[in-house]
Formats: sequence, structure tokens, C-alpha cells
Amino acid sequence: MQSLRRRYNRNMAESKKYMWLLVVCGVVVLALYLGSLAADRLWSSGTSSRDPSAFVPPPGAPPRSASNTTAVEAQKPFDIAVSYTDAGFTPARAALPRGKTVRFTNNSSAPMRITIASMSAELKSGEYMHYTFSEAGSSNVSDILKPDHSAAIVIQ
Repeated sequence: MQSLRRRYNRNMAESKKYMWLLVVCGVVVLALYLGSLAADRLWSSGTSSRDPSAFVPPPGAPPRSASNTTAVEAQKPFDIAVSYTDAGFTPARAALPRGKTVRFTNNSSAPMRITIASMSAELKSGEYMHYTFSEAGSSNVSDILKPDHSAAIVIQ
């Protein structure tokens, strides 16, 4: 009888431990759930990410203007992006099939005058242009204002 009583007391003690563990886990799960609900309400009550006035440009970006705000809405699809920075074109060499479009973006701190084949265009800081390469071969892209900045585009 004594041993049954000890076993019963031991089982009750272990049951209490597991009961407390179950209660603690339940409280943690409830806290996580309520926290996610609160976060969801906070995020959804803010401005929409599609609202143009909610856009905050990164440090050093050009100021918002009619040309660079509406440009986002008028974007065309492209196959490769080439960035022009104060150090030059990135990537400096690219290869793509004939008929594909390249987006050239001026991410430098100054305007540039880009030349591709017989075409030339001025891009202010933050502006971009698209060019579709229709003939196979190699094409040199450069900035007339800084002739040492150039890129090679190989069309296959």
C-alpha cells in the first residue's frame, strides 16, 4: 500500500510539471498570435505601398519630379539592366540575343550623354532609357561627356 501511495504521489508530481509546461506553452502561443494580429492591424492601417506619396527615396537619390515619378508607371519590360555610375558602366560587358532590350539607367551624380551605335541621348541623374538591339555583332556604349566610360554589348 505504501508503494502504491508513493507511485501515485510521484505520478501526480510529474503530472503537475507537465501541466505547468502545457500552460506556459499555451501562453506563449497565445502571445505570438495576438502579437501577429496587432502587427497586421498596424501595417494594414498605414499607407499603401502603391501610394506614390508614401515612397521615400534612398539617401542621395535625385529629388522627385514629374519625369521620374511618372516614369515608374510607364516602365517597359527589358531583358538586362546596365547601370551608369560615377565609376562607369556596370556591367562593363554584356551578351544577349538579337531583339532583346537593355535598360540603361543613369545612377551617377551628374547628367550623361549616352551613345549607342548612331543614337545619342541625354540622361539626367535617375533617368533611364531602353534600347533594343536588332542586329548581331558588338556594340560600344559610351558617355560622350566621359569618353573613358564605356561598355561593350555583344549581340548574338
